[in-house]
Amino acid sequence: MLVQRSLEKNIPILIKAFYEIIKDIPNAILVRVGPRTARVSKIITALGLDGRIYYRRASDREVALYYNAADLLVHPAYHEDFGMTILEAMASGCPVIASNRTAIPEVIGNAGILLDPYDFGYLAYWMCEVLTNEDLRAKLSEAGYKRSLSFSWEKCAKETLEVYREVLNEF
Repeated sequence: MLVQRSLEKNIPILIKAFYEIIKDIPNAILVRVGPRTARVSKIITALGLDGRIYYRRASDREVALYYNAADLLVHPAYHEDFGMTILEAMASGCPVIASNRTAIPEVIGNAGILLDPYDFGYLAYWMCEVLTNEDLRAKLSEAGYKRSLSFSWEKCAKETLEVYREVLNEF
């Protein structure tokens, strides 16, 4: 199972990559938390993926359940302000593959797989690799969980306070 939670952020590439991996993993399904657009529906139908890709609306509590049930989070967004979705998945022990754009690499560090969001072949390769390699999946799960512990609102507040103190000391 794959879970991807973000608004229309490179979903066509995700679907094309998913289409490639089902050749090797015929029982794979993709669960997307969020709205399904007409454009995406056309791609799903054209590739014959109806019944293989499920769209869900979910509360925060339900999303946590999806993360815990998923084998992988795939987040190929071209742009992401921070990456809370990625952080939530890592905190749940869900391995992450995400794009190497904007703030995403800062959130993931070396605890996930970062890739070019325009290259669906590379995305498909790594999706298949993580889904079929238990050791890699376990390693990413553990690394992601440990990485998630370095983010907290308390830490953010302390670091922000320290920046304010440094600025005030300059005057």
